[in-house]
Amino acid sequence: MAMLLSVFEVDKGRDENGVEVQPRCEFSGGTVSHPLRFAYSIKPRSTAAEYLILTVLDEFPPRRGDGDSL
Repeated sequence: MAMLLSVFEVDKGRDENGVEVQPRCEFSGGTVSHPLRFAYSIKPRSTAAEYLILTVLDEFPPRRGDGDSL
């Protein structure tokens, strides 16, 4: 989680007029509740962070999981 937060800037979302929207703390009902949708913004912190995000799969390609053997 810390590695993700180091390259991304997570912020409140904006409405159609560009005004920042304060998220509301609302959850779905039921035995297992989940947060309801809310507006947010996620973007790279810098051009260097964006480059790292875009090139990380070149250096560390995804590996096949163990799901088939389970």
